[in-house]
Amino acid sequence: MMMSYALNEFPKEYVPTVFDSYESDVVFYDGSYTFQLIDTAGSEHFDGLRESLCYGTANLFLVCFSLTDADSFANIETKWIPNIRQHAQKGTPIMIVGNKVDDYKSRFPVKGEISLKAHEKNIQIVSKRLKAEGHFLVSALTRKNLDEMFKAGINLAVDRRRELNKIRARTGSKGVNGNGKGGGCTLM
Repeated sequence: MMMSYALNEFPKEYVPTVFDSYESDVVFYDGSYTFQLIDTAGSEHFDGLRESLCYGTANLFLVCFSLTDADSFANIETKWIPNIRQHAQKGTPIMIVGNKVDDYKSRFPVKGEISLKAHEKNIQIVSKRLKAEGHFLVSALTRKNLDEMFKAGINLAVDRRRELNKIRARTGSKGVNGNGKGGGCTLM
């Protein structure tokens, strides 16, 4: 999903890694930002590495699951969000993202749209219960809702950075990039 967004195309081949990192430049009305997009491996073998290298610096968490895998959806509530809340900076926004909307519809062609709407309602309920900032259903393959999801996420990350800069300004410390203007954000 991150690769599809950052490279503007779906990868023909993908070799799983511990984590992949991409950069994306975005201009906002108050300056330009370089976003670091980090895609981490979900394996338990990498929990400590993920927590130590990524969680403390993230400005937004995109907690993703496959719409075609019930276990990955259950892991949002039982693993990912509790883990993020334990190790990340307090107040870092979280969005829940269901991927493979294209595959979901192809697996359930007769009732796919109806079933997908019911599934989205369940995702909305879980998102609200977990106090996530929102949720999206996307396709990395077809790019359905991908740009909209990242735009919403980037807005959350920039707002979070502005909040932190205001707090730092009140306390006399420097802004997030040393001068309080623009800077970088990390989406994980």
